[in-house]
Amino acid sequence: MELSSHVITMGFDRGEVLARMLAAFTDHGFQIVEVAAASELPALLPEKTPAAILVYNPSRTSEARHVLRIVGDTGWRTPVIVVVDQGEFEQYYELMCEGAYDYFELADGPEVIERAVRGASHSRAA
Repeated sequence: MELSSHVITMGFDRGEVLARMLAAFTDHGFQIVEVAAASELPALLPEKTPAAILVYNPSRTSEARHVLRIVGDTGWRTPVIVVVDQGEFEQYYELMCEGAYDYFELADGPEVIERAVRGASHSRAA
């Protein structure tokens, strides 16, 4: 299995947007690994070296920050892409300064988010 074939998703419900996003990922050869909590990441990262971690961060919760902290503490250079219900510049700025690779609203659509994951995968492989 190649280095960048896994996408770890966290925090998404099984709604229509996630289903379309997962379909777009699998259509481009990614394997999806779903986790329920950020605390699962340290054990998973050495085993599944992901192309990206896609984290849903609803209503200014701290999940994305927790994921960014874990990835930073472990030393892995894994891109973290944050997806929110409705974007706020302040949140965007803070998360990007804390190391997020990218930041999207759900309304941006699965195709745009999937393109960012492919970009993260390519930049990681380079």
